[in-house]
Amino acid sequence: MLIEVLGPVRLTTAEGVPVKVAERKLRLLLAALVTAEGEPVSADVLIDRLWGESPPQNPRSVLRAKLSHLRTLLDSALPGARELLERTPAGYRLAVEPDVVDEACFRVAVRRARNLNTPAQTAEALRKALSMWRGEPYGDVRDEVWLEPAIAASTEARGDAIELLVETHVEVGEPQQVIDLANGAVHSYISRERLVGGVMLSLYQVGRQHEALQLFEALRYHLADDLGADPGPRVRELHAQILRQDPALSLSESPEFPASALARTNLPAETAPLIGRRDELDQLDTLLASSRLVTVTGIGGVGKTHLAQHLARARAHEFERGVWFIDLTELTPTPSEQLGSGERIALLTASVLSLPRRFSEGSARGQVGEALGSRAALLVLDNCEHVITEVAAFVAELLRHAAGARVLATSREPLGLPEEQRDDVGTLSTEPGDDDEPAEAVEFFVARARASDPGFVLDGGSTATVTELCRRLDGLPLALELAAARLRGLTVDALLERLSDRLNLLRRPGHGVPRRRQTLRGMIDWSWSLLSETERAVLRRLAVHPGAMGLEAAETICAHPSENRDSTSAERAEVVDALTSLVDRSMVTMISTPAGARYGLLESIAAYAGEKLTEAGERDAVAGRHLDHYLDLARRADRGLRGSAQRDWLMRMEAERVPVRHAFHESVGSQDGERAVALVLGTFWYSWMSGRQADLHGDLAAATALPGPRDRAFASATTLAAALDLGAGGEEARARVTAALAQFGDDAAARAEVQWFAGMAYLAADLHDEGERLVDDAVDLLIRRGMDWEAAVAACQRDWVIVMDRGEPPRGLPDGRDPESVLRAVGDRGYGLALVVGVQYCVAEVEGHAERAADAAERALEICQDMGFWSEAAYWRIVGAISSLRSGDLPSARRRLEEGRALAQQVASQHGLGFADQVESMIARPEGDVDPRRRR
Repeated sequence: MLIEVLGPVRLTTAEGVPVKVAERKLRLLLAALVTAEGEPVSADVLIDRLWGESPPQNPRSVLRAKLSHLRTLLDSALPGARELLERTPAGYRLAVEPDVVDEACFRVAVRRARNLNTPAQTAEALRKALSMWRGEPYGDVRDEVWLEPAIAASTEARGDAIELLVETHVEVGEPQQVIDLANGAVHSYISRERLVGGVMLSLYQVGRQHEALQLFEALRYHLADDLGADPGPRVRELHAQILRQDPALSLSESPEFPASALARTNLPAETAPLIGRRDELDQLDTLLASSRLVTVTGIGGVGKTHLAQHLARARAHEFERGVWFIDLTELTPTPSEQLGSGERIALLTASVLSLPRRFSEGSARGQVGEALGSRAALLVLDNCEHVITEVAAFVAELLRHAAGARVLATSREPLGLPEEQRDDVGTLSTEPGDDDEPAEAVEFFVARARASDPGFVLDGGSTATVTELCRRLDGLPLALELAAARLRGLTVDALLERLSDRLNLLRRPGHGVPRRRQTLRGMIDWSWSLLSETERAVLRRLAVHPGAMGLEAAETICAHPSENRDSTSAERAEVVDALTSLVDRSMVTMISTPAGARYGLLESIAAYAGEKLTEAGERDAVAGRHLDHYLDLARRADRGLRGSAQRDWLMRMEAERVPVRHAFHESVGSQDGERAVALVLGTFWYSWMSGRQADLHGDLAAATALPGPRDRAFASATTLAAALDLGAGGEEARARVTAALAQFGDDAAARAEVQWFAGMAYLAADLHDEGERLVDDAVDLLIRRGMDWEAAVAACQRDWVIVMDRGEPPRGLPDGRDPESVLRAVGDRGYGLALVVGVQYCVAEVEGHAERAADAAERALEICQDMGFWSEAAYWRIVGAISSLRSGDLPSARRRLEEGRALAQQVASQHGLGFADQVESMIARPEGDVDPRRRR
């Protein structure tokens, strides 16, 4: 489907077949929605635009009818497109992608044409873009006053394209193409001096000097009559050259206008192609087209300068006063006690512009503004971070006094000005593209590797290693470039093996390269030097363990007076400000998740900050705070999982899973048995509910093997470890369970909290008498202690087994209460309720109520999927396959089985995969036993 407004408003199918929009009001309605560019338009505004001062009697009702009609037309152009015309609280919006509207397609095509490599490619792309125009924009409804801004914007965009195409033809010496293009168009854009100049030059070059001079007079008359201005110096100089028939204007010479404007720049030549970054380039191009100040931000070595220079070269022809590159690394950092007036930046800029030196205070700032004035100019201010306040002061004054100036800045942090548009550049992608194309980072590495070693080849034997190398280096272009330079003396495999010493390994000789770009360490040193002491303290403490952490963790771990008096303390209230600043400087990454913001470090930054943490003598203390924070979190989660906040705590613990693992390893590594035991107990129920049970036995065994108090917590951990080992351990394993329970001594209440779990292990091992005794005794004690959640969960687990294995009715709780009522009373709508429904399923199966069983299975699946119990959800999906098999729906049975198997594989549920194999054999038998009784 295509909505066309570059001419009479019309609607076509993807194949170009017109969909008749006969009524003018419908075309107006479509135009009103298109010009809103996806934003809602209120009903009142639409009524005003369709009927003005003469609305119908019931305008809202009539509007709804028009909208319904338009939806039908959209459906005719593309089935289902009626849904794209949405009603929102703010009004009606047309939710289409930009490529559905020809005007947006045209703008994108022109932007991309600017960035192509050769004039021939640019000219071809521009001709194709201009072919989209079928006449005046919004042709048949263009008399509407409210459409004037949209029509003007579209007309100017066409003028930009024509001007660029004219200059492209002039650049390669094709005057006739310029004349053919300009016939009729030049008088529509007579105020565009660059366009007029290009046509004047072309007319002169084909021997039509008189027409070239007439065109200049038309330009002069228009500017004087409409604007009260004279033509600019460049077109006046071209006029004089034509009058004196200057030989420099001949085709055999380099034309003075407008190609000389391309030379009005000091941009360095591009020494290496820009790899990847197409989306980033388009985004930056869009921002620069709409804003006078754009700052490219990102971590050092990410390629900000290369990207900015590439775009500046592509746009150079648009700036009459030129494009100028100002390298701010020539300046020393702004002294910490000064804010800076911007005069140093102005002096450097004046030098680049070759302006004569003035000696009065503050004169350079005014001089630069006067020199640029209203003529279009682009200043590329590179590496602003060490003089950021001075740059901000200079740019703020420049934009006020030089109406034609635009600024493209690169910095590790934004300038902080109100008009600033920020474009944050990330690292290169390490993920393969479509059709298994190499990742951007791999493509970049290979290109740099071949520059270092022309014989380097990416083949089947090296692809995996190079991909892993790029991933380990975070796709950071500078790191990849430094790594590629090492291939003269190391293989890729050897390089990957030595990445643990990346800060010293990745270096290159310093010929023509700034010192801070000669090594990875040097690049990060430069960023570190610009941080405040508080920012340094926060950054190094974030590196205590790999992985990201939430704000609460960062505050607790980083906001603490330093134990080393030579280091800097960071008060808790300062951490948020420091984190925000570090994110702005791209030293810290921030990712938004359902559980809140997560703060982390790229591997290279983490390695550097880790060194600084050790140098500060803080590693042990910070690691201790890290461990204490996550131990406290685990204890709170353990309590929270047993009630109404279960879902929230599951989500929170899922987000914190990696740092919790690091905290556990820290406790094991420091031989801290007390905290290791406490941490594994605190996370036991999260691991069990979420299906992350693979590490439980090993963690319990590791924690209980450490030195520490042999107290109640130790006895609980020992019991759980022995219970998990019971299934394959025989008499020896049962003896370990008995010994573990004996460690509680007379503390029967504490023993009950884990005794029921041990009893369930006995039941799973077909040791029913001992298992039931342990569970029943524990449930009695738990009820007496008021631990209703634990008692209800234990009773449900037990009832599952006795119903399915022995066909007995569920026993519930010994005080006569129903486990479901108890669990609902404490707020458990997740794990406990799923167990209750599971028992109901078992009862229905035993009693032969297939429909009731299928309904229970569906409800259990719904609960598990809603809570994220994916191992359990896989089980219930497979149970659903049995229900489908019973009803004779084999396709549904196979589909549900494969969905369950896929989910079990995804979460590595061995139980689920084994169950899937059993059900598969049932489906394969035409008349087999379809009894679903399978112990969990």
